[in-house]
Parts: sequence; C-alpha cells; structure tokens
Amino acid sequence: MLRYLVLFDIDGTLVWSDGAGKASLAAALQRVFGTQGRLAAYDLRGQTDRQIVSDVLAGEGISPEEIETRFEDLCGVMADELVALLPRHDVRPVTGGLQLVERLRAREDVLLGLVTGNFRETGYLKLEAAGYAREDFRVGAYGSERARRTDLPPLAVERARQLVGQRFAGQNVVVVGDTPADIACARSVNARTVAVATGWDSVETLRSHSPDSVLLDLTDTEQALAAILA
Repeated sequence: MLRYLVLFDIDGTLVWSDGAGKASLAAALQRVFGTQGRLAAYDLRGQTDRQIVSDVLAGEGISPEEIETRFEDLCGVMADELVALLPRHDVRPVTGGLQLVERLRAREDVLLGLVTGNFRETGYLKLEAAGYAREDFRVGAYGSERARRTDLPPLAVERARQLVGQRFAGQNVVVVGDTPADIACARSVNARTVAVATGWDSVETLRSHSPDSVLLDLTDTEQALAAILA
C-alpha cells in the first residue's frame, strides 16, 4: 500500500545540466519575443521558469497579456532548443541520484513525483539526458503552470490523489530539493523537507531554513532513504 508521496526538484537535486536549460531559454526568448532581456544576470535558483520569463520580459516593457498569449509557443520552442543543445552540454545525474530513485521506485509504499521550476517538457528532457526514465515520476507540478513555486506542491498532491485514489498529507508528503525555495514550497502542504547540498547552497545555508533533514549529497543511498522515509 502506498504511504509516501516523494516529490523531487530537478536542477541541482537530481541533475546537473551544465547550463543547457538557461541557454535554451535564452534562445527561445530571442526567437519568440525578439529579446532575452537580462536573463544572463538573472539568478535562477529556486525560481520557476514562468516567473523568470515574466520578470525578464517585463524588464523589456512586454506586457503580461502579450507574454501569456505567446507563452505556449515559448514552451515548445524552448523544448526544441534544448533537444538541439543537450548533446553539446555535459548533462549528468547528481552522484547517487540514479541509485536513490531506483530504490524508491522499487518500493510498494512510495509514489514518486516532481515539483520543479522547469517547464514540463524541458524538465523531462533533462532527466532523460541524465539517465532517468520519465515514467519513474508518475505525477508532478511544473514551472510552466504557476509562477510562484509555493503554488506547485498542492497541484502535485492533488494529481497524486487523482492518480491513485489516495490522499497524501503532512508527514507522508516529502519534498527533496537543493534550495531554500524548495524548503519553503514544501510548507505550502505541510510536507517534510529533505534538503540536499548538491546545488549552489551549502549545508549551513540550507540548515538555517529549518528543513527536517539536510544531506551533504545523495552518495549514501541508505542515509538518503532514511531521511526521506523517516
């Protein structure tokens, strides 16, 4: 019987994409809107792609209405650009990530999913390029759907309920991520948080945001499982 809904972030948590995501977004913005604005200077950590697009294009005087009208086109173009760019980038799994997902997938009490700032398709493209299978993550909420990251976990939890006919709540929902934003978004559904210092934030920085557990990395699969399934 299912007991846990485990929701992973992608960038810096499961995958290192070597800048492929940012490069594909820059190319897509240029193709669809004729500008990439100040994307090069934008801090992507913990943001959703929808929020990034909104901020960057607003800085160029493009209205929210125009952004929304062409947003689906942007998502498709970014996916096409990423497919072209991936072979030129060193996209790889975070050390221990593949082994951890394999162990979790094999458990009968775990439903795996995603809570990511990535657009839906680009997130899966990164995962597949790093060696994960998209079918391992049966539910998700994506940065193409909401601008605020804290709005994503409720979507994922509801989709899990619809998929398996079971309600996940409180300590039975676990968010695994590498930024303070992942910790904050978990609180939107009172989930447990496992922070991993596999991204850009240190153990000390992550610990200052009071997650339930902090891991240096995912190298020790048993340690990671113990934290997630506590």
